[in-house]
Amino acid sequence: MSDPRKRVAERIIKRFEDIASIFGRELDLVDLEEFAHRIGDRIARRIPLERLVTRTIDRDNVLIRGSEDLIDSRVRGRLRELVLKSPSTDFRVTIMRDGRRILDRSFTELMEISPYSDTIDAFQEPESGVYILKLSNISWLSDFLLTITATEVTFNKVFIIWNEYA
Repeated sequence: MSDPRKRVAERIIKRFEDIASIFGRELDLVDLEEFAHRIGDRIARRIPLERLVTRTIDRDNVLIRGSEDLIDSRVRGRLRELVLKSPSTDFRVTIMRDGRRILDRSFTELMEISPYSDTIDAFQEPESGVYILKLSNISWLSDFLLTITATEVTFNKVFIIWNEYA
């Protein structure tokens, strides 16, 4: 058994057995339950709790000239959803995750990948002719940077929702 948590659990169980053998039937289930709660409370005080924070961006008619960082996170997190709507395909998406570039593609390149990807949807809406990019379910451990680069593009809609664990 190599897992240290299992070794600790086995030591706790052994201590329960030792205590029960000393006290016999005088140590009943209620006493053991109280003892277990006290141990749990002590363990919980030593474990740092992460707080889930949900962040959103919801903007209309966003002009991007050059590069703009839409998300710059320095804690563990997960992109739940990004939606960009634009009349132009003349933009590029770059994602740095945990110090590595995992995506650096134009909208046109993303359209080509889209039919084969669970996390990328890139298409032209037939009724309006607007181009839509949707990215979803991308997790990171330490840092995440999502950048849009364009010569000059106005996005009808920029909607992003992500979680950070701080």
